[in-house]
Amino acid sequence: MAGVVRLTAAAMLGLSLLAASAGASAAKPDDGSEASARTFVQGFYDWYLGRVLAPAKSRSAKPFDFIDAIRQRPSWFAPELKRLLEEDFAASSRCKEEVVGLDWDPFLETQDPARTYTAGKVEKTAAGFRVSVDFHNKAYGGVKNPTAQADVVFTGGHWMFADFVQEPTDPKARQGLAALLKSYERNGEYKCQR
Repeated sequence: MAGVVRLTAAAMLGLSLLAASAGASAAKPDDGSEASARTFVQGFYDWYLGRVLAPAKSRSAKPFDFIDAIRQRPSWFAPELKRLLEEDFAASSRCKEEVVGLDWDPFLETQDPARTYTAGKVEKTAAGFRVSVDFHNKAYGGVKNPTAQADVVFTGGHWMFADFVQEPTDPKARQGLAALLKSYERNGEYKCQR
């Protein structure tokens, strides 16, 4: 009888390990699919927003913004987008007395973030996916759809942000963040005026 109990316990353990590994392989978070693109974008917004809002919740929390995200998660950003954002931050740091470059959070598309952002509609693009991001804020009448759009590409077995679409709901103002930052470079926007 003890042999049967040991065999049954071993069989149950084996079945549970098999089920766990099958579940893990079925739920591949980085498989290049539409669902994994949405999961990547939502994971980023959950992580990023938690850090951005932390100073409002705790006096000991340090301010956190887009440059911190790039420094802490560099592999999450395409090299060109990362370079452009670093250049923008450097220009702003040199010209502390004036607005140079971005004066809003390029990922949240605002200076005053909402408490919740949700990855929504996903569209196939030539290089990957465009994931719309909605924000939820009662002060603005509930949900704004979308507040931002993230272009993501699947490279080297993981997702990365290639661009963020600014003003996605305004056809006249809509443009990619990378194109905006390149225009700042071309037009001398990164020079201090004083």
